[in-house]
Amino acid sequence: MRLAKLLLASALICFAATGSRSAEEGVIGAATIVIPVPDRQCKLDRSQPSDEKLYQAITALLAGRNRLLAAFADCTQLKDWRAGRRPLLDDFVQVQTPLSGEAKDVPGVATDVTKEICASTRAQGEKIVAGLEKDVAARIESVLKNAKQNELRFLGVVAEEPNACYAAMLQKISTQVGTEKTQLVVFSTSVLKGKIVYHYRFGLYRDGGSLTRLLEEEKKHVAAFLAANPQNAGLRSL
Repeated sequence: MRLAKLLLASALICFAATGSRSAEEGVIGAATIVIPVPDRQCKLDRSQPSDEKLYQAITALLAGRNRLLAAFADCTQLKDWRAGRRPLLDDFVQVQTPLSGEAKDVPGVATDVTKEICASTRAQGEKIVAGLEKDVAARIESVLKNAKQNELRFLGVVAEEPNACYAAMLQKISTQVGTEKTQLVVFSTSVLKGKIVYHYRFGLYRDGGSLTRLLEEEKKHVAAFLAANPQNAGLRSL
């Protein structure tokens, strides 16, 4: 399914951000989506040349598939990164939307559409991780053992709520500063104002509890995201 492929195509990338805490607005076709700044995150400042360069790199990476609506990074990490005390950013957030859905609204009730997306994503994940353990923690360990360097691996659906479907990916990365790290990402899919929106939370994989911690944080971010757009919290019908 094209939608599932779009989910898997989104890449992992490190970027800079600044300290403003105001909410963002994302325009998708005729709809305007309010994007609250996630807790302990600061938004990308496109007036900074380095930030703009990285923003453009993300945009180029997503070209033809998704469009970046907003980007954030951990404020403390950002401060150290800008001061030269930190070579990389490990914790960051991206909000995206598929280009294919900008011109027209998704037909149907948002909760029903989200449920269908989750079923499709779950089925796609089962194909990709066929033969792996059903337990998510065991699945991660199995993926880690077999994952090649810089290979993005899909971990499947990790949670489902009426207005959001959560899935996860993992990647062993060789960084540009000569170090290695394992990047974990939990992302949600929601329908807001008739538009599909992806909310990504990136972090490091440190131990067996990393996914649980990142998922709980992502759920809080998404709850705030949905609350900021209450008129479309699963009640749309076309």
